[in-house]
Amino acid sequence: MRLLGALLTLAAAAVLFANPPGCACDPADPKTLEARSCSLTREALAQPEDPPVFFLKDINPRKPNRWLALPRAVRKDVYTLSRMRPQEREQLWTAAIAKAKSAGIRTVMITGDHQTTATAIARQLDILPPGGRVLTGADLENLDDKRLSNLVRDTYVYARVTPEHKLRIVRALQANHEVVAMTGDGVNDAPAIKQADIGIAMGQSGTDVAKEASSLILADDNYATIVAAVEEGRAIYDNIKKFIRYLLASNVGEILTMFLAMLAGWPLPLTPIQILWVNLVTDGLPAIALGVDEPEDDIMNRPPRNVHEGIFARGMAVKILSRGTLIGLATLAVFAWSLRQGADLAHAQTMAYATLTMAQLILVFDS
Repeated sequence: MRLLGALLTLAAAAVLFANPPGCACDPADPKTLEARSCSLTREALAQPEDPPVFFLKDINPRKPNRWLALPRAVRKDVYTLSRMRPQEREQLWTAAIAKAKSAGIRTVMITGDHQTTATAIARQLDILPPGGRVLTGADLENLDDKRLSNLVRDTYVYARVTPEHKLRIVRALQANHEVVAMTGDGVNDAPAIKQADIGIAMGQSGTDVAKEASSLILADDNYATIVAAVEEGRAIYDNIKKFIRYLLASNVGEILTMFLAMLAGWPLPLTPIQILWVNLVTDGLPAIALGVDEPEDDIMNRPPRNVHEGIFARGMAVKILSRGTLIGLATLAVFAWSLRQGADLAHAQTMAYATLTMAQLILVFDS
C-alpha cells in the first residue's frame, strides 16, 4: 500500500490531488488548484475532527468523472494534512509557550513546511503574535546579513528554509546579542545546532549527527521539558546566590567582630571553640536549607539576566557588606555593653556569641 501511495504521488502528470466529489475545480487551472490547496490546508488545521477523506481524480479523457477512493493507509501517504487536537495543544504546547513568553523567552518556528501551514500552526500555538513577521526561504535569499539581523527581531516564523538558512538565522540572532537555543532532529539541523549557544537534539527522533552536534539531548522530544528546565535552572541559580550571600555576610560579620575588637584593644569577643561551633552549625545548616529552597512564585515572570553578569551583580556585594557590617556592629555593641555592666569576660563572650548566632539566623530570612 505504501509503495502504491508513493507511486501515485510521483505520477503528478497523470494524477491530481483534488477535492471530494461535487467540487468544481478546473484541473487545467494552476491558480484554482493552488487556492484550493491553501484552503484545504487552513481548514485541516482549523477543524478539531479527524482529517477529511481525500480522493484522487483520474484525468483520463475517456473517464473524466471517475473518482478513485483509496484505502486509508494509501491516502495517508498520498495526501495527509496533519493537525493537533486543541486539548493536546493546550496541555502540551500553548501553556509552555506562554510560560516561556512570560519569562522573556521568544519562541521562533523554523520549518521546511509551506508558509500557509507554518503560519496556521504558529497562530494556533500562540507563537505568532499580531504583527509578527513571517519569512520564507525565498525571502532570506534576497536579504543580506545586515538586513536579516534587523528583521529577525520581530520574525517568529521561517518557512521553506534550507540548512544554510537555519545557520544564517542563528547567526543573525546572535549578532543582536541574543542567546539562542536551537532544537533539531535531522542531519540538516546539525550546523545550526552547533552554531547556537545551546544546541538541543531530540532524544527519540533525533539522528546521531544532531546528537553529536548538540550541547544537550531532550529525552522526551517535548518543548515543555525545555521550559521546565529553564525554570529549574533559574531556581538553582537563585539558591546558589542565596547560599553565597548568606555565608559571606555571616563570615564578614564574624571577621569584623574580631577585627574591630582587636583594633579597640578589647578582649576577644569570641573564643576559638565558639567560632568553630558557629561555622559548623549556625553557618552550615541554614546555608544547606537555602541551597534546596523552593523557587519563588515569580521566577518565570522575570526577564533573562545578562550572560556577562557576574554573580555579585544587582547589588549583591552591597548586601553582603551591609548585612555583615550590621551583624558585626551588633555583636560588638552587646559585648561592650556586657563588659560595662560589670559582667565577667566569659559572660560577655556568651552574650556576644548569642547575639551573633541570632543575627545570622535572622539573616536567613533576608537571603
